[in-house]
Amino acid sequence: METLQSLNTKDIQLIKNSWEKLTENKKEVRNTFYTGMFEDDPKLKSLFRESFLSWDNLPDSFEFMFKHLENLEGEILEMKRLGLKHKTFSVKPKHFPIGRKSLVKTIKQYMGDKYTEELGAAWTKLFDYMSHYMILGLKKK
Repeated sequence: METLQSLNTKDIQLIKNSWEKLTENKKEVRNTFYTGMFEDDPKLKSLFRESFLSWDNLPDSFEFMFKHLENLEGEILEMKRLGLKHKTFSVKPKHFPIGRKSLVKTIKQYMGDKYTEELGAAWTKLFDYMSHYMILGLKKK
């Protein structure tokens, strides 16, 4: 991952505006996200139990990010805990770029003509920020 960057006001607004659109099609968005990851690395499918592959579980991470957009720095410990939780599924740091790629692809698909490179960059920045701390949690013994 590249240099860790915090979100600026414009990033936050872009993410908030797109979140409303993305949650209109929760099940489809979830399926597209996971399908994208599994297409890029079929071995990932074995890491996730069927019960984990529900909308209620996928958005836990996204919902967490969304609720704390304006104070992510205050939630570093929780992001590390989320990483530790992913460790129970045998998720590795090398899997995060696959998730990032699938997330941006999914957002692009569901935002349609409202998708911009700036929006993709904002979501990427958020994903990378959160992933950085989740990976620290994954590495805890």
